Amino acid sequence: MKKYYYHCTDEEISVELCISRQAVNKIHRKAIDSLRKYLN
Repeated sequence: MKKYYYHCTDEEISVELCISRQAVNKIHRKAIDSLRKYLN
């Protein structure tokens, strides 16, 4: 893991974080939608 960070710039790391955050948000929304359908 450490080697990966040394080769990446701060900008690249922040982009990676942003992408993973968006993915988590999408999964979260889908989970909430399926929960609502399940409850209704």
